[in-house]
Amino acid sequence: MNFKKQKDNLESKKQNKKPAVPEKKSSITGDWFYMNPKETPIRVLYEAIKSTTDVELWETAGVMEICLTPKSSLDFEEMKPYFRDPAGAEFLSKHQIQSIYMVTFPGELFSNVTPIFDSIVSNCGGFFCADTSDFYPKYPK
Repeated sequence: MNFKKQKDNLESKKQNKKPAVPEKKSSITGDWFYMNPKETPIRVLYEAIKSTTDVELWETAGVMEICLTPKSSLDFEEMKPYFRDPAGAEFLSKHQIQSIYMVTFPGELFSNVTPIFDSIVSNCGGFFCADTSDFYPKYPK
């Protein structure tokens, strides 16, 4: 067996191999809030989207899960409209927020959740904003 020939073949294969391109990471995080200056029970959000999505509601717990793919979901969890930090409390006061939900989903599926966001905002009012120090990005803009 000719080992030099085998080694040369391996070297040529390595040289022809293209370098791996790193996957692009989404700049959108999957941690958001839904806020509304009106009192908005989770049942109202559910009614706004139930006909267009695969959704489960646990009304007593204040939780709603919307299936995005077989292994991922868009989750809503009711919260008290309160933030400990002064900037967050000021934001809630400035926007007169009465209802707030923690909203989580895989960040790379942002384009999948925007139609659901649109449906909720058009039927219930309010807005979505990122769980960041300045609550941006905001949806709708």
